[in-house]
Amino acid sequence: MKRSMIAMAASTNTNSPDQENITWFDADDDRLSRFAKTASKEVVAYRPPVPQAPPAARVARRVAKLYQNASLALFRMRHKQARTATGSVCVVVPAHNEEDTIARTITALLKQTRRPDRIVIVADNCTDRTVEIARSFGKRVTVIETVGRPQPSFAIVPSVQSGASTPRR
Repeated sequence: MKRSMIAMAASTNTNSPDQENITWFDADDDRLSRFAKTASKEVVAYRPPVPQAPPAARVARRVAKLYQNASLALFRMRHKQARTATGSVCVVVPAHNEEDTIARTITALLKQTRRPDRIVIVADNCTDRTVEIARSFGKRVTVIETVGRPQPSFAIVPSVQSGASTPRR
């Protein structure tokens, strides 16, 4: 049965100029049973001719697809899910003479998948260019500068400074 189907396929193939020289492999050879061997000892695959639809049918099919896509788009617009409200993200970055790393820190924050809604840089008693670099990012970054403190206010936690073993609440 398989051999007769292959012979039928060979007889309907009009693409080959030397059709009478085509010999088919045995149906027992499972790997090469779909290939023809020509007189030039070259193995070629048989591809049946693809029937072309009339131009009117192709246009009608294309119009139907466009109509389906447009109606799907309208349906999705009308039945759009309400956006879920997410909390706002505010990042506070304490900085004391962080001239070398502040630009990389702010850039990394701005490249996050979920961007912070607000970035606040607290420049505590900075004597280098930390404030200038942070302000160069413009409106995306808020800079709070403290001046005149004897030491950085965030550097030493009061409970550690007094020698207490447990943090205060």
